[in-house]
Amino acid sequence: EGPYLLMPKDTATSIKINWVTPFVTESKCAWGTDKSKLENIISTTPGRVHSALIEGLTPNTTYYYTVMEDLPFLRENKIQSFTTLPESNKLSDFKFSIVGDMQPKNDYTKMTASYMANRAGMSEGLFSVQLGDIVEIGGSSSSWEAVFKFLPNLAAHKPMLGVIGNHEYYFGGRKNFRNIFKYDYDSEEGAYYSRTVGGVKMLFIDNFDGKSKLASGETTIEQQKWVEKELKDGAENCDFILVFMHHTMITTGELQGNRTLREWLIPLLFKYKVDAAFWGHSHCYEMWNYQYGKNGYVLNENDTPAEEPMPFFLLGGGGASLESNYTLFSHSPYTDEDRWYNLETKSWENITFFQYVWNKEKVFKPEYSIDFEEKDLKYYHYPFNEDGTYSNDKSISYDTSNQWYGYQLGVNTLHYATAEVSSEGWIKIKVMYPDGTVITSPDGAKAQEFLLKKRNR
Repeated sequence: EGPYLLMPKDTATSIKINWVTPFVTESKCAWGTDKSKLENIISTTPGRVHSALIEGLTPNTTYYYTVMEDLPFLRENKIQSFTTLPESNKLSDFKFSIVGDMQPKNDYTKMTASYMANRAGMSEGLFSVQLGDIVEIGGSSSSWEAVFKFLPNLAAHKPMLGVIGNHEYYFGGRKNFRNIFKYDYDSEEGAYYSRTVGGVKMLFIDNFDGKSKLASGETTIEQQKWVEKELKDGAENCDFILVFMHHTMITTGELQGNRTLREWLIPLLFKYKVDAAFWGHSHCYEMWNYQYGKNGYVLNENDTPAEEPMPFFLLGGGGASLESNYTLFSHSPYTDEDRWYNLETKSWENITFFQYVWNKEKVFKPEYSIDFEEKDLKYYHYPFNEDGTYSNDKSISYDTSNQWYGYQLGVNTLHYATAEVSSEGWIKIKVMYPDGTVITSPDGAKAQEFLLKKRNR
């Protein structure tokens, strides 16, 4: 199955064309700038997973290619195309898409994952980001077969940058992920790496390389040092920094956020003035506008309050079963106790937050948006009173940490996002329903469009 494109480290002048054959064999692909005359031929070594690296390309140029195998995706349109990216060190105009958990495991989620792959893959943009859990079981060949049914729609004509999720790790599946998605990782075992595109530094974190507690998501000290090194490089050499991961640093869904991840990552994000962070794992949409230390509490004694808030995006609705299909309305209340340093009293305090179920009566159904099944109605979390203040009523505000982290909106819906980068010094983020209309609060007031302006680093 295939083909699918990956982005090497030389983002503007190279590409990896990838495909999988049913048997171990040599294989070939052809490419060029003339659709009718693909003169350049690349042969791969014997194997099932084939990867052809093409280097020395010209930035911002359209190329054509084909794989010399009977791949189902290529039967109707044998010739595919892609456009190379702008130079990495210069802030440029470009777009890309972001899609979260896809995880096809039954006929229904195979359909929704395929639909969302089409939406994200066909949206404007030169590449896509996938936030992990693209597969149901990383160690299962049948699970990967389900992924390859839709992967070309997402990545045959623009490269995909993928994050590893916990489902990719299941039953030894990390080896499969690293073999299928050959990203030139910055670790011999983990699956983390970075890319710089058109003046934007992007980090792709592996939340699980600690391995000892997969469900809780532990990272190694080596990766944490790597993250700081890459953030420092981005702050010194790039106009914007974006961070992508799979595990929920914060969520009010049917799972709990990763406390350990927050403790080491939040201070680094604000120290180096990251522009936005994105994750998946919970199968819904949520957004926070968090200003670290504004309330007088930090995670390290020497940290200083941030001058500006930072948007956090949970984009987990890429086709997987939505949160409403799990325990969103029925789990016991969660308690989350964090240790924070009080800047005023110069002392440490244990702060306890409570996470309640979502209110099943809080639901809206915009007529302009696609609903695939009734169980996927748009249950929502909008934690404000009528006067705009945060509510203390747990039937309205489902988590007592909402004001602390600047929670804005949550919607149980399939969705994807696009990012538009401008050479004038801004990035516009739009989060959309499957039909391409922008997500809003139930009253239509809070359209999920955000303009990130270049920070003063």
